[in-house]
Amino acid sequence: MSNKRVDAIEQLFLSFNREVGKNRSLVENYLTNLIGIETKMLENAVNHLIMNSDRLPRWTEVKSYCDNLRILKKHESVPCDECWGIGMVYSVFFDDTLVRSDAFVPETDSYYYEAITGRCACENGERYMKTMPVSRYTELVKQEFATGQYIAPAQACSEIVIRKNRQLRELVAENSN
Repeated sequence: MSNKRVDAIEQLFLSFNREVGKNRSLVENYLTNLIGIETKMLENAVNHLIMNSDRLPRWTEVKSYCDNLRILKKHESVPCDECWGIGMVYSVFFDDTLVRSDAFVPETDSYYYEAITGRCACENGERYMKTMPVSRYTELVKQEFATGQYIAPAQACSEIVIRKNRQLRELVAENSN
């Protein structure tokens, strides 16, 4: 048994105020039942569960978390120039109206927000969002992404929403003076 595996399980116990010495048989039970899990994955799971649990997780919860990580790892995204591996297509909206241009002028007191409007036609979209229609990014998002400042079009969409809402607040502040 690797020392890192033992250290990870002992750290899990200590993080929840359980003395390792008094709970040695329970620690060994965890180690025995989690024997098939890679050390690095076990360490990641323990760190996550320490930060996100209110009580000492059962070994079955640790195993379940690791199994979920393994599934996500198994279904890694494939490269795609349209969605950049996300599989989903986001758009900018204002008061339920799809914003297609930077020249859009709002007519009501509301706010901009982003929402998923569909899935990409690539393998990623097929895998994650089969129930949604195939969609494409609007020209507004494509133009913002083309500036080269963003990792993916979805990030460009978020930045548009932030910028547009900031502009709205400034406009409201000017008009109230």
